[in-house]
Amino acid sequence: MIILIPGLLISRKLVDLAIVGVLITYFSDSEYSKVFTFQKAAIFTSIQDVILATLTVVAAWISCYAIRPLRILIFSTVSYILETSREFSETNFELLNMIGIILLAVGEVGAAPLLGPFLAYQLRQHGEGGRTENSNEDQVMAQKRVWRRFAWCCGTAAAFYANNIKTWKKTFMFTLLLMGGSLILLLLETSSTSKEQEEAGTLCTVAQVRELKSLLKLLPLWSSFIVFGLVLSAGNTFFPKQGAKMISERYLIFLLTFEAIIRATISYLSKNLISKFVPETKQRQAQVLRTFIGMVMSTVCCVVAWQVEVRRLEKSKQLENMIMFWLVPQFCLLGLMEGLALHGCDEYSSSHFPERMEYHVSAISSFFVGIGSIFNIFFILANKGEFAETLDDSRLDKYYKSLTVISAVNVCYNLLLLILYIGSDQSVDNEGLQTNNIIGSDQGVDNEGLQTNNTIGSDQIVDNEGLQTNNTIGSDQIVDNEGLQTNDTTDADAI
Repeated sequence: MIILIPGLLISRKLVDLAIVGVLITYFSDSEYSKVFTFQKAAIFTSIQDVILATLTVVAAWISCYAIRPLRILIFSTVSYILETSREFSETNFELLNMIGIILLAVGEVGAAPLLGPFLAYQLRQHGEGGRTENSNEDQVMAQKRVWRRFAWCCGTAAAFYANNIKTWKKTFMFTLLLMGGSLILLLLETSSTSKEQEEAGTLCTVAQVRELKSLLKLLPLWSSFIVFGLVLSAGNTFFPKQGAKMISERYLIFLLTFEAIIRATISYLSKNLISKFVPETKQRQAQVLRTFIGMVMSTVCCVVAWQVEVRRLEKSKQLENMIMFWLVPQFCLLGLMEGLALHGCDEYSSSHFPERMEYHVSAISSFFVGIGSIFNIFFILANKGEFAETLDDSRLDKYYKSLTVISAVNVCYNLLLLILYIGSDQSVDNEGLQTNNIIGSDQGVDNEGLQTNNTIGSDQIVDNEGLQTNNTIGSDQIVDNEGLQTNDTTDADAI
């Protein structure tokens, strides 16, 4: 079973880069593009993000109550296969293509959120040779990282190959074959491990799920991720479309891969730097600061995208084209803002709860980001005058300018949250320190009382010993007096 999980990771990474990451280019540039305007393609791409965020929360709950993670993985993989096998259709646009969007979102639900914890679960259950249980958590996490990195590299290589395929139909077929093979192997292995899964139960308990109620205090922080989700959705939607209109568009997968590398690297570095160099009592405040910096990066990303689009439109009017690598800064900033803000929020929220609640916290954060995707749809409709049939005829620069203003306001709101959360966490730390001092002082008093009691007890023992000695001396004296009286009596008789 352990060997098969990376197979699913590889196939899902392929779908993520070759299909999901460039979905807007399929809608607007494929052989079916005559029924997709630029605005409509952007809306459908954002709808997929909304459905994905909603289903992520649903999957988090049902994985604890009714359906085990393995079944969710199988169901989502089947959904992926159904979507890639049917493609999208130019007829019955609203109905059939919406079904394709839903299938794609359902398939995406079981990717990173469930595959990671499920792989760790399998590694815990099978030690060396798959015969014994592995209780070394550090070893499990190390093995998990190795498997995921290997699968990530293989999936990225497969995506580069799929990107060089000339037609979307062949791309879908290549993805279908890889995903179908992974599913068949998983189903064959499932029959031998089904009993073990039934005995092992789910990855979390109902009692742990109830702890989600206490997450309400994090609602203000999550609310700032609505605007963050708006910016992220705009980047995921329009950045690939810009790249497809530039020179060297065949390297668009390179930009998507570069963004993923930046996101993973900054998340890993910031997490480890905080854990190593920041005192444990200050780590929560550091995570909030990390989130704020990510919010600032989202505003910078909007500014850079705005200026690049202005230059691209100027070049387009002169019948010139820009090289695709002009988009590297904004893709880099997109990865930075996600690795800092979103992952920082997850770290801060997870620090309030047990480790096995991490998936649920991440699901809620993703849900608020998905709300931002809904706002992206409404924002596109509200600014429909800026969107024409094609990208070159649209004024995407004005759209980015509006996003810059909204994102800057959100940064100010997040600055207020930074002050409030740091202050509240500092108060909690001080209260904990005072409690420890009180406990320490009480313990000192108890120890002094114990020593006093011991001293009194020892003095009492000495007094008792002295009393016993006096009693002994008194009894000896009585004996002597009796002896003296006896001698007197003897002398009297003698006389």
